Amino acid sequence: AIDGVLFSKDGTRLLAYPSSKTGSTYQIPEGVTIIDELAFSHGYYNKSSDKLRKVILPDSYTIRMPDANFANQLNPQNSLANAFYKNSGVNEIAVKPSNTKYMVEDGILYTKDGSTCLYIPAYKTTVNIREGCTSIKCAYFTPTTALHTQSEKTFVFNIPASVTYISDYGNSDYPNENVLKYMNDLINMSQYYNATYNIDANNSVYTTDSNGCIVKK
Repeated sequence: AIDGVLFSKDGTRLLAYPSSKTGSTYQIPEGVTIIDELAFSHGYYNKSSDKLRKVILPDSYTIRMPDANFANQLNPQNSLANAFYKNSGVNEIAVKPSNTKYMVEDGILYTKDGSTCLYIPAYKTTVNIREGCTSIKCAYFTPTTALHTQSEKTFVFNIPASVTYISDYGNSDYPNENVLKYMNDLINMSQYYNATYNIDANNSVYTTDSNGCIVKK
């Protein structure tokens, strides 16, 4: 354990960050290459300002995309999305200037060239995907539970014309579990949440239907 956070003995895996730990920002130590599934879960229960809202990734960490090793996971997420999967209160991911793999804009994580969105913090209620991003890939996010703790349950997601791919597949056990489905679930649960998707009129692939759900043209 380092400062109350649990790691593997060699320091390469971050296993668990306590949900009640104080401090609004946490910088993951260099040398960590794996962040375990649900490592940062349940932090949203602590809504006070001294609880975790920002996580800084180490240069040593590389996001893993879904593969055969993800077969037993409910959703086809990448490893960072899995780490924050359940009820996270984090609203910003950050990287160091020395990071050669990733970049961050408005708290959202992208590949270094900004073309692929890899993680959207679950506690963000206004999401602005950057212009130039072409894909939202396995970046499963769960704003619903976070919103459920707030009196204002409005969620706004703005998608530029450049986005031509949003993950829309599931694994064999859960074929309907995918990023696009979860995004549209917010619309389908309108009795609980007020979700709005704004898609640039010049987007060649996606638009919204009469219910406000994202559909392909």
